Amino acid sequence: MFIIAYPFHNIIIGKISSFLYYSSQSHFQKAFKNHYGITPELYRKSAK
Repeated sequence: MFIIAYPFHNIIIGKISSFLYYSSQSHFQKAFKNHYGITPELYRKSAK
């Protein structure tokens, strides 16, 4: 998921979820984890 790592690497997850038109940050996090098997935060850390 390129958008989580770069160019949005310094933007909070809530802003990214809004940018992607999710109704809430928790909804985005659940959808992300269901699809990728890890949370957006763990993905971001592993992409460094």
